Parts: sequence; structure tokens; C-alpha cells
Amino acid sequence: MRRDFLMRLLALLPLSWGAMNLEATRSPTESGSIMHDQPETNRDTKVASFHVDALIEEQARDANAYLNFFDNKTMSLGLYVLRAGSKDGQSPHARDEVYIITHGKAILDVAGTDHPVSPGSVVFVQRKVVHHFHSIEEDLKVIVFFSKHIPDP
Repeated sequence: MRRDFLMRLLALLPLSWGAMNLEATRSPTESGSIMHDQPETNRDTKVASFHVDALIEEQARDANAYLNFFDNKTMSLGLYVLRAGSKDGQSPHARDEVYIITHGKAILDVAGTDHPVSPGSVVFVQRKVVHHFHSIEEDLKVIVFFSKHIPDP
């Protein structure tokens, strides 16, 4: 089931981030602290498109490491930015997530196993699994897809 979710999620990704249009359909953004659940801001949106460069500019103005730019009933999307040499202080989340690295170079430690990441890397992390970025060599910019929490059986 998780594999099916991931495959459907990846099918939603555009072939080119540059082809996306931010102004045409974007709902207002909400930003928050690192990786916390955000209110559902785009609940009834049928389509939303974004441009990574515009999101990076907005995140830089906000000064938080994490910019939540889309949230509906099934998923949320954010931009996570970590500066070279910085520390990633995140803790495990209640939701599955997918990281898509757009800029930078670092290592993602997932449950004690290192995974080098760079632009084009796509990494799935199961909910409640301990993970964090380290050895951040270049400013890291990551699109984060969060599923909505599914209660334990």
C-alpha cells in the first residue's frame, strides 16, 4: 500500500519544475516552524501549481527553515531549507513523507543509515522513523510531501 501511495505521489510531479506557474492557481501560503502539522489551507483546491524559485524567495523572506505552501485533506507540501554547515533539529513525524532534493548536497540519516542526497534525489521516510540531515555541504533545498496521519490499528 505504501508503494502504491508513493507511485501515485510521484506521478503527480511535473516533468519540469520550470513548467509550473505560481501565480495562476496558488492559494495563500502559511508558514510554520520546522515540520509541524499545519492547518488545512487549500482544502477545496482542485488544482494548484507552484514554481520552486518563487517558493525559495518566499521562504527566504519568512526566515523559517520550513515553508508550508499547500495543505489539504490528503497531503501537505512544504519547502525545507538548511544552510551549509547547519544542524537539522527535526524529530520523527506522525506522517509518511517524501523528500525531493532540488538544490544542495548533504547526507540524510534514516534510522542510523546514511543516504547521500543531491539534486534529483527522492527519498521516502516512513512515519515515526528517526531521521535528520547532516554533513550539509551546500545549502539544501528540499520539497517535502507529507501524507496525512493514519491512526495506528
